[in-house]
Amino acid sequence: MIVLGGRAFSEPLRSWARNELQGYPSPDAPLPTYRTITAPLQADSHSRFWQGCNETISALDLPEIAHDLISERLPVTFSVGKIQNLIAGQDPPHTAQTGPTRQCGTSPPDDQRAFRARGG
Repeated sequence: MIVLGGRAFSEPLRSWARNELQGYPSPDAPLPTYRTITAPLQADSHSRFWQGCNETISALDLPEIAHDLISERLPVTFSVGKIQNLIAGQDPPHTAQTGPTRQCGTSPPDDQRAFRARGG
């Protein structure tokens, strides 16, 4: 593709092919519309009386301050090779995690239990 763009003297075609093959430089880079997908937001949550695991939530359920920061629209900036590996299961799935890793329904680590027992 890059050779084709060079032969056609088309910098936009050459740039597009380079981005597709190597990945787009940042999520802020201009992306073709097919490179933005809708992905569900999922969360683990708990309170004293209730626990939810892997719940799908709407971005509108988040506090208003987060509406401009968190969206269900996801720019896909990976190279086509990386996308093929993800589809084939050769790369681990990409998720964003904001808290400590643990399975839903398991107890928190001992230091967190001790903190809660002290009233923290």
